[in-house]
Amino acid sequence: MNKILLNIGTKQDIRIVRTVICLVLTLFFTLGSSQGSMLSSLIDRNTRSLPFHARPAKKKPVPTNKAQPEVVENTWDLTPAVLNVSHYDTDTDTYFKDALAGKLKDIPDSNEPVRLELVIHKATDGMTQDSQYAERQKLATKSGYLWGAYHYAPPTGDPVAQADNFLQTVKQNVPDRSKPCRALLVLDLEYFLKTKRHLGLANAALFVKRINEVTRTYPGLYIGQDYLKEQVTKLKPSSEEFKIFQECWLWVPRYYERFPEIPPAAPWKTWTMWQFTADAIPARATVLPDNGGIMLKTPELSLFRGNRAYLRKWYAEHAWIYYDPTQAKKGKRS
Repeated sequence: MNKILLNIGTKQDIRIVRTVICLVLTLFFTLGSSQGSMLSSLIDRNTRSLPFHARPAKKKPVPTNKAQPEVVENTWDLTPAVLNVSHYDTDTDTYFKDALAGKLKDIPDSNEPVRLELVIHKATDGMTQDSQYAERQKLATKSGYLWGAYHYAPPTGDPVAQADNFLQTVKQNVPDRSKPCRALLVLDLEYFLKTKRHLGLANAALFVKRINEVTRTYPGLYIGQDYLKEQVTKLKPSSEEFKIFQECWLWVPRYYERFPEIPPAAPWKTWTMWQFTADAIPARATVLPDNGGIMLKTPELSLFRGNRAYLRKWYAEHAWIYYDPTQAKKGKRS
């Protein structure tokens, strides 16, 4: 440093330069947070004019599970409701008919009403089809609801064959051929009835893998708290099953006062949907508004982790477009 300074002038010049440097450094380190932000912003504006290869390298963002909605926690309003139905739910038809007639009631809330936005219906059970799937999809579509389909996985059977049967069932139902048809896909992975028998994580991964091969989307996994703790946490992070499940979004039934609890060893950091009530199980969650306005005797209701606008954006990114009228005219199916 001294050699360089000697080349630029006299000793007096050197002292002046040193003084200036000290003042600049002192000013730099005493800048407040607001001034620091302004300086940072100024530097950023200046570097934008540089050639791309000459710009300062930006830090890579920490990778996150793409299947989980990136919703800032304080923006949740928990207003989008999800209805989970199958042919067992006989009150559902009355509900849809009332909705078509403009009689749909919101779930009352002191601030903003919870509204039914998404209907997820059972399409298949093993290798059999749900008898009410097609008719209720027509009703739900006319009512303007987003649509989803789930497969109930029994403890036995070929998971790939079940996946193919599930997709074929979804694909053959096109309520409106004038516009694209979408379905949010879900695998119901749980213990069989009150036993500990289940499809198994390896077979579940094969099912998911097959769904992705055909649709280029990943389904949601409907998994209860007990199954999460007793089965899913056994997976090693390096295993293929763990990595496949990470690509899926999580739907947790928990009929309790609090939100679902995700074990630290699970492939997910958080849940996407939470089913808080089911057949003959009243809603007990104190974090939710009263659901007395819903016109079902025993509704299976869930909430989406976010708000209604984000649900529709997220749905568009994760639902399978299985029919496209523009492709159909060309003799192709999605």
